[in-house]
Amino acid sequence: MEAKTKLSTIAAFVLIVVFTVSVAGYSKNGNNLYEIGKEASRVYKQEHGSNSVRKIVLEVNGVKISSGEVSLRTVALEQSLGRKPSREEIIEAVTKQAMMVKEAEKRKISVSKPELDDYIDVMRKSFEGLEGFEKSQYIDLLRGLGYTENNFWDSEYAREGSRRALLAVKLREDILKEAPSEIKGDYEKEWKHFEEMIDDLAEEADVEILDESAFDD
Repeated sequence: MEAKTKLSTIAAFVLIVVFTVSVAGYSKNGNNLYEIGKEASRVYKQEHGSNSVRKIVLEVNGVKISSGEVSLRTVALEQSLGRKPSREEIIEAVTKQAMMVKEAEKRKISVSKPELDDYIDVMRKSFEGLEGFEKSQYIDLLRGLGYTENNFWDSEYAREGSRRALLAVKLREDILKEAPSEIKGDYEKEWKHFEEMIDDLAEEADVEILDESAFDD
């Protein structure tokens, strides 16, 4: 399949690494992608390793959010914003992500193995020709994750990240089927429509904080 997105190559990779909703800003201003990769690796090992521990600190419409996910989202936001995010910004970010998951479930959107294999193949090839600044950003992010160009795309981490990224792409495409005809074909307006839809879902969400210390400065 073709990757139906106009995100920059590096922004698309960040989407895979941190499973975030908005990746605007990651491909410019020299964001420290190594730090994002390092935190992503730490969280993944903490929650998926042989001695995994997943502490739930927040629930959004029944979706359980772990302390690791909050930590990862905090680091990603800090690099994107160029400053320490506020408590409200962190909660908003994880709420949006949770509501994307719920909306995908509601619309019965899923990712099949063939779709995932094709998506990974497209993404792998898109990175082979990187040069200059984007190449260095890619290498920094891989280095933080603890991978190289040769072994990342065959890893379980890459498959899970790619599955979530593709789920977000499919959700966006499904939402845009219902968009006003006058915005269709205009990428900027389409993306704004999608983000506004997610914003509306997040505003209506039932958010329960189970551990306030997870959001301490």
